[in-house]
Amino acid sequence: MQIKDNAVFTLIEEIGEHYRSNVANRFLRPIFSRLVIERKDLENLEALMEKNSYYRYQGYFLDDLYGKILSVARFIFQARKVLLPGVKGYIQANSRNMSANDRILADMAGANFPTNLKILTDKLNELYVLTAQADTQISGTKTPLHQKLPEIQEIGNLLIEK
Repeated sequence: MQIKDNAVFTLIEEIGEHYRSNVANRFLRPIFSRLVIERKDLENLEALMEKNSYYRYQGYFLDDLYGKILSVARFIFQARKVLLPGVKGYIQANSRNMSANDRILADMAGANFPTNLKILTDKLNELYVLTAQADTQISGTKTPLHQKLPEIQEIGNLLIEK
């Protein structure tokens, strides 16, 4: 089953823009190397954040979109667990050779990272809910895909702050 819901595409574009500008900007991306994320999850993350225009024409297969949402949820979980506790120290260590202006921007990116990660989490949760609603609507009287795939149930647990 494919999803071609305009609200889903618009939200994915918003998520991608927020991710690129506020979460994975040039000051924060270098510290992502501290995360332990499987290659498939990285590929799914990049595909969701960067290739939305490709999917806009053909639509997303539901299982593929759920997989991408799950991969981003895993990234968020890892970032919350590994990066949040020491983000300011990581940024300071990476900004030693920067100009004064870039150092200020890097410090701002580090200081705002918790809030921006929370915004990403909220937007991803909204995307999951929209996708699940579309899934339920497409499925009609059949069981929706999100209720059939056990790994999809992991999304909620990963997005909840503990």
